[in-house]
Amino acid sequence: MAYVWQQPEWPHFHVDTSAVAGLVRRYKLLCSDASKVYGLLEKQAQRTTLIEWLVSEAISTSAIEGESLNRKDVRSSILNHLGIHDPPLRVGDPRAEGVAALVLDVRKNANEILTPDLLFQWQSMIVQPRPYLKEPLTIGAFRQAARPMQIISGPVGYEKVHYEAPPGASVPGEIDTFLKWYNDSTPSVDVERETSGLVRAAVAHAWLELIHPFDDGNGRVGRAVADHALYQDLHSVPLFSLSTTIEANRANYYQKLGSVNRSLDFTEWVVWFARCACEAQVSAQHLVAFALAKTRFWDLHGESAFNQRQTKAINRMFKAGPAGFEGGMTTRKYVNLTATSRATATRDLVDLVDKGAFKSEGQGRSVSYLLQLPNSEPDLLEKMLSPKTLR
Repeated sequence: MAYVWQQPEWPHFHVDTSAVAGLVRRYKLLCSDASKVYGLLEKQAQRTTLIEWLVSEAISTSAIEGESLNRKDVRSSILNHLGIHDPPLRVGDPRAEGVAALVLDVRKNANEILTPDLLFQWQSMIVQPRPYLKEPLTIGAFRQAARPMQIISGPVGYEKVHYEAPPGASVPGEIDTFLKWYNDSTPSVDVERETSGLVRAAVAHAWLELIHPFDDGNGRVGRAVADHALYQDLHSVPLFSLSTTIEANRANYYQKLGSVNRSLDFTEWVVWFARCACEAQVSAQHLVAFALAKTRFWDLHGESAFNQRQTKAINRMFKAGPAGFEGGMTTRKYVNLTATSRATATRDLVDLVDKGAFKSEGQGRSVSYLLQLPNSEPDLLEKMLSPKTLR
C-alpha cells in the first residue's frame, strides 16, 4: 500500500469522533479539577509546581528522541529564561538551553497563529549544528536535500524502512496546506467547534510527523505543536506535561504514530493520544494535590517543631514527590541521611510519629515511616490523590 501522502485522498483524513468522545469529556473534567486544586496553592507553590512541569516537559520531549539531559541544567535554563536569577545560573549544556527556550516559547506564542517562521524558530532552538556530517543539517528552514527522508531502524545493511516522507521539494506546499487547516480550526476561528481541541492536537502532531519537514527535530517540534493546540483549546497554559506521559509509553507512541503511515483513518492514533492526555492530567493532579498537602503540612507544624535532622529527613521525603520515598523512611536510611547514631535516629522517628508528621508501617525491624499529610479539603484532595483507571 502507498504511503499516506501518496494516496489520492490525502490529506483528507478521517477520525471516528464517537470513538474518542468519552475521552474528550473525561479530559475536560480532569482539566477543570486540576485548575481548581491549582488555584488553592499559594503563589510561590504555584510557581514552583509550574516550573517542575516545564522542566519535566523539556527533559521528556528530549528523552523521547534519545537525548538525556541533566535536570539541573534544564531547570537552570528555565529559571534564566524566566528572569528569576540575576546573574543567570550557569548552564553547561546548550541542548538544555535550547529545549528550555522551546517549551517556554510555545507557551509565549499560545495565542498566535502557527506560521513557517514560528516552526523554523522552534526547530532552530533544539537542533545543534553537526559539522562532522557529510551533509550539513538545514537549521531554521525546511529540509532541502534531494535524498529521501526515511524513518528506519536496524543495523547497517539490515535496515528496515518504516516510512518515507514527501520529497523535500513538496514540503513547503504540504506545510501550507497543514497550516491552513490548523489555523482555520483554531477555537477563536472555528466557533462551531467542529474539531475538539484534543482531537485537533492529536491530528496536528501526526500530520506534521507525516510531512517530516525538517532534517532533524521533527518529533520535538511536533509535540510542541500539539502543546500549542492544547493551550489554545484551554485558553490557558495546561497544568500537565504531555511528553512525560508519552515518554513512559514510548514504544506504544511510535507504534500508534506508525498506524497513520499508510492510512487516512487517524482514529486509532487519536484515541491513544487522548488517553495519554488524560493520563498526563491525572499525574498532574497528583503533583498539585501533593504540593497543596506539603504547604498545609508546614502550615500545620511549622519548621520550628522539628530539629535539624528531622527537617532534613522530612524535606528528603517531600523531594520524592507524589510517588513517595521508595520503601519509606527507615532507621538505617535516617542514620545515613543525617549522620547520626541509631539510638538518636530511633528517638527522632518516634518523636515525628508522636507529633503527627510521620506514620509508621510494619513492626519490629521491618518498620518504616511515611509522611502524614494533612487533608483539609477531604473530598477534593481524596479525589485528586486516588488512583484512576484510564484503560
